[in-house]
Amino acid sequence: MVAVLAVFVLLDKAATGLGVARWSAVKNLAHAVTKLALMAALAIWAHAATIVVSWTLTAAVAALCTYVVLYRRSRSHPRWQQAADLPPRRQMWSYFGSSFGIASLWSTGPLLVPLIVVTQIGPAANAYFAVAWAMISALYLMMHLVVSPYVAEVAAHPEQVRALSWRMVRMLAAVAVLASAGLLALGPFMLGFAGDEYRSQGTDL
Repeated sequence: MVAVLAVFVLLDKAATGLGVARWSAVKNLAHAVTKLALMAALAIWAHAATIVVSWTLTAAVAALCTYVVLYRRSRSHPRWQQAADLPPRRQMWSYFGSSFGIASLWSTGPLLVPLIVVTQIGPAANAYFAVAWAMISALYLMMHLVVSPYVAEVAAHPEQVRALSWRMVRMLAAVAVLASAGLLALGPFMLGFAGDEYRSQGTDL
């Protein structure tokens, strides 16, 4: 599961580098929707492996499809036909360290909160929370996907930092407002696919 999700995340950066960050957004959106649908379908199994299977299987399929289309694009995209023009090694390690640290902190919340729910109010409540939390995580992921293309474009066009930064702020605001409104409007309906209890217990969450 760890290897599959690692490749799944790395493909986001590959799509951004190839100038097709929207493919990454489609991949993550499709994964968010299909894993919820599969989780609901496997709910009758009543086994702890249901969540693991739904996440891993859908992530593997999404990663494979994305890899195929990215591989084809990398063989024809003009950017990847040029000679490599990389920054100094020290600067690359500095960026890698800071990026890894930020990513580690960002992932701490989604990993710790479900454990806190289990220990405080039990696994039954965590089942309702997990589905709602997955929907919320998709919203955060959409906002994160706006930032990655910004970093790639600033690296390619440093003279346009001001314009690109302002565009990123506008896009973040638009994504946050539209995604939040969509979640409020469609969230209860989507929870209903998992069952009436999930809708009644997860709507407030």
